[in-house]
Amino acid sequence: MLSKIIYAIRYRINKLNSKKVIGKNNQIMNQGSFYGTVIEIFGDNNSIEVGGNSILRGVNIHIKGNNIKLNIGNSVSIKGGDLWLEDDATKIWIGSNTTIEKAHIAVTEYGKEIIIGKDCMIAKEVEIRSGDSHSIIDDKFQRINHAKNILIGNHVWIGNRAIILKGVEIGDNSIIATGAIVTSNVPVNVISGGIPSKTIKENINWKRERI
Repeated sequence: MLSKIIYAIRYRINKLNSKKVIGKNNQIMNQGSFYGTVIEIFGDNNSIEVGGNSILRGVNIHIKGNNIKLNIGNSVSIKGGDLWLEDDATKIWIGSNTTIEKAHIAVTEYGKEIIIGKDCMIAKEVEIRSGDSHSIIDDKFQRINHAKNILIGNHVWIGNRAIILKGVEIGDNSIIATGAIVTSNVPVNVISGGIPSKTIKENINWKRERI
């Protein structure tokens, strides 16, 4: 009886999923589970791939453009927030065993990508953005704020309300402190915090468990 009740609850939650696909040759290859997730795809030849045992709850996935790829590894947990991919050939890659809570991850402009490594922990209200979404023009009417790739290494912990801006690379095993604004590269095995973020402690690592 209990198994029937659980199945019925899961079925009802799954019914809350929403999908709008406008375009040709778009693919969703899902080996995980979606609960209350909204997927919008506008364009052609786009793909979403979700690995086994991954769970997305209340996530908004927005794709606008052509030849865009969203790849989520195995055993990833994403609760709330947005995965936003805009403009042709943009990519978001999320490594296996990573957990994300109510973050806004947005990649814009042709060919740009955001790569998040394995076993990362990304807290609530984090923003990770490859671009500014609007143009800044100099006195010669030339744009000066082009988007740049973002690379987050393996086993990186990003604290609440941190902001990771375009062009940043964060090294393996590092921690980004709560509220930090990261505008430049972060080495491996450090704690980085402040506005703008800077190294405040070296030679560290971290574990999910309290020991």
